[in-house]
Amino acid sequence: MWRRSSELLARVSAARARLAKLPALLKRFRQSVLAAACSGELTAEWRKPDQRASGELPSTWRMTSVSEVCKAIVDCPHSTPKWTTTGEVCLRTTNFKPARLDLTEVRFVSQETYATRIARLTPQPGDVLYSREGGILGIACLFPAGLRACLGQRMMLLRAGRCMSSPYLMHLLNSSHILDQVRSLTGGTASPHLNVGDVKAFTVPLPPLPEQREIMRRVEALFALADKIEARVAAATARVEKITQAILARAFRGELVPTEAELARQNGRTYEPASALLERIRSERAGSAPGRGRKKMRA
Repeated sequence: MWRRSSELLARVSAARARLAKLPALLKRFRQSVLAAACSGELTAEWRKPDQRASGELPSTWRMTSVSEVCKAIVDCPHSTPKWTTTGEVCLRTTNFKPARLDLTEVRFVSQETYATRIARLTPQPGDVLYSREGGILGIACLFPAGLRACLGQRMMLLRAGRCMSSPYLMHLLNSSHILDQVRSLTGGTASPHLNVGDVKAFTVPLPPLPEQREIMRRVEALFALADKIEARVAAATARVEKITQAILARAFRGELVPTEAELARQNGRTYEPASALLERIRSERAGSAPGRGRKKMRA
């Protein structure tokens, strides 16, 4: 059935608008998961009844600080590295994404610069990297296995102690529990930044290690679900854009204009295709030609 291009585009636009709302919803979903993880709600039924929340935290949890749960906290060198075209990877805060490092674009430094920047502590898999300044203030991610790199600027390295799981510490730093503390410290400043002492003093809820591992298992499962939905949203958005272009292309070719047959049906008229009309005219001419010849002869 024929539809005007404007009607089709309106429907596609509505679909695009609905899809555009989903990334924000998924972001809120992830924050809700982390909030539940940091409060003990995510594992409430996992614990024994006598271990469940008594007050603000479960009875087996305690509130502590980042400095108490880390065996090493190192700030980056306070200097701009001298970049090279090849060499050792030097991380920048632009590589930071919540819970992961994005290494699609990296910068390099010389071996000498690398050695200087790892002098205090060499990053190793499982270390938590934290951005403490600039436009992406307050993002934590894990240093991945197989990477050899040094720290750039405006970042810190935190190495969890025996009582703290590195993934749990990373998710804590990305949660609203810590982000609220960041906002209270930085306020509405034009160039927000945190001091190393501020980060060390962050208050963090500390569950027992077995519960930390269970929390991480559940968080990762829920985040994996959100990632799948996000991928589907991206694919659907791409399809919507293709449909928009296809509708416009068909409109420009005139394929969305109603044909005479469709107009005839809509108006309750009979419709004779051009091919049938031409054939009828030829037949009529062929049938009338001998008659016209006889009339001329009589005359």
